[in-house]
Amino acid sequence: MSKVDIKGIIYQQKLSNTELSNEASQIGKVMAYSEGEVKVVEKRYHARELFHEVLSGLSLDQFNKGVLELEARGIVKLERLPGTEPFQFAYVRPTFMLFFIFEKELRFDPTLDAEKVLEIIEEVNFIDGLKLEKQSGLTVTRINRAVEALENYMLVKTYQCEGTEPFTFAFAEYLKP
Repeated sequence: MSKVDIKGIIYQQKLSNTELSNEASQIGKVMAYSEGEVKVVEKRYHARELFHEVLSGLSLDQFNKGVLELEARGIVKLERLPGTEPFQFAYVRPTFMLFFIFEKELRFDPTLDAEKVLEIIEEVNFIDGLKLEKQSGLTVTRINRAVEALENYMLVKTYQCEGTEPFTFAFAEYLKP
């Protein structure tokens, strides 16, 4: 078992993001719930489609503000392109933090995923995505999210190169705390 208190680290991050506005919270819940158990690649939401999925009657202004709030807190990443009016962005991509904050909307525990992935990487010190998938039994998307979180918390370092799809990294290396 890893010596790192990943649950404690994630809990601290969740505490700093629990005070979301009603709009941001509604949008985050819709994204987490609709994401569910994606098997291959992380879903990106087109602004217009996400707006229509949020059935809470948000105005365009409230929707834009809610998504921008999620971006400011690191819960989503936005792709901005010209000509997306009345939206202030073209696409919304969830970060790992969305799933930690809205874990009650999921059918799995993203914290347990991060713990499992960290334990495997710590044990072997250096691993690629395919081996990590085989040893963890997790889907590619859940591995990608866990590795992204672990890298964000500076517990692992990833190495990038072309041709690693559907993984977002070539190798993950354990960083001793």
